[in-house]
Amino acid sequence: MEHESESVQEISEHFGFTASKDFKILVKQLADLEDSGKIVLTRQGKFDSIKNRTLEGTFRLNDKGFGFVTVEEGKPDIFIPRTDVHGAMDGDTVAIRIVQEENPYNDKAASGTIVKSLRTCQKQVVGNLYTLSHRRLCCKQAIVAKLQ
Repeated sequence: MEHESESVQEISEHFGFTASKDFKILVKQLADLEDSGKIVLTRQGKFDSIKNRTLEGTFRLNDKGFGFVTVEEGKPDIFIPRTDVHGAMDGDTVAIRIVQEENPYNDKAASGTIVKSLRTCQKQVVGNLYTLSHRRLCCKQAIVAKLQ
C-alpha cells in the first residue's frame, strides 16, 4: 500500500476529532512535529513523514556559502543554494528535500534544501560570533565551541 500525504482536515477525520478544542490540539501537535523535523508540510498544504520526502547524504560546503550533497556514489550531486544550507557544516550528514529535479536537457543539476543535520562531522569550531540586535551587527566575540 502506497503512503499518501494528508491535510489537517483528513488527519482530523481519521482520528475522529470533531470538536474545535480537539482540532486546536491537533494543529498544535502537527506544528510541533513539523518544528522537530519529523513531518513536513508540502506545497499542496498536506503533511507527510519526513522519511517519505527526504534523501540523506553528505554535505560539502563551498567557500561562497552554497554546497552540494552526495546522496549516492556515481549519481549527480544535489546543489544546495546558500539560502538553503540552514547551518549545516562541511562533512555533515544531512536530510534534504528536492526543490527542483535535475534537468538533463539544459545540464542543470537537481537543487534542494537541507531540512535537518543528522550527524555533525565537526567536533570543534573556532571563529568570531556576531550577534544581531534590532537588525544591526552589535557585538563581536572570539569563540571556541565544542559541538555535540
